[in-house]
Amino acid sequence: MSDDNAKSRKRKFYRKQHYTNNSNDKKPKNSRRRCLEVGDKGFILTCQNGNESRAVREAYDLLNEYANQEELDKAEDASDDQDLEKALQRECDDLKSDRENSQKLFQSCDTGVKNNCFISSKMDKRDPSSFLHEIFVDLKSKNVSKCRFIQRILPVDLTFKPYDKEFLEACEKLVEKMDDEEFKSYSVQFKQKNCSHLTKEMAYEYVAECLRSKFKDLNLKIDLENADRTILIEILGRVGCMSVLKDYNTFKKYNVHQIVEEVK
Repeated sequence: MSDDNAKSRKRKFYRKQHYTNNSNDKKPKNSRRRCLEVGDKGFILTCQNGNESRAVREAYDLLNEYANQEELDKAEDASDDQDLEKALQRECDDLKSDRENSQKLFQSCDTGVKNNCFISSKMDKRDPSSFLHEIFVDLKSKNVSKCRFIQRILPVDLTFKPYDKEFLEACEKLVEKMDDEEFKSYSVQFKQKNCSHLTKEMAYEYVAECLRSKFKDLNLKIDLENADRTILIEILGRVGCMSVLKDYNTFKKYNVHQIVEEVK
């Protein structure tokens, strides 16, 4: 009788192990990779089929390079009463630690949209749009791309749920952060992927309404060719992304390859 009970327990054990192993096999390979969420800020990367992981690695290298250089510049500008050599060494040690743990500054997020990657930013004192603008100014001036697999890099200063109410609130927040520097023209770039809750007409209307409310004294005009400011709206599935860009057409829609090809 005891032998029968032992055999029964043995069969149940193997049966349980079988189901457990099968359930683990069904887990997606990227189950540990976090998804893009409302509240994130950072950068959208576009690339060709099958190059997402390579594009992400390129983005890490590019963003960390300029973030590290910025910190070194701050150390070099330290006051004269400090030991500059020690200050630089401290900065180098901090930057080395950041490279060993890139999640301190930048982290890849799944967008759920093919050929579109997202790098979240944890740079507290820098917004992605101004940081990326400085990068493109440097790339264009030096006539270099530094990227092979990335096609476009787009900054994201604000994220929201892609519904009417949330979108209007996001527009108001974005426009409110715009400085009082006068500008005469603007354009709106709207793209929606894996989502159909918003329309291009709605986006144009909400943006225009917010701009008129904030800049009442300015006679703003829409300029599709050479706008002073470009309001970027990218809807990636369940998350909407927004930012205000300068030199959008000058930088060829923030295409890292075309800005280099133009300079001869």
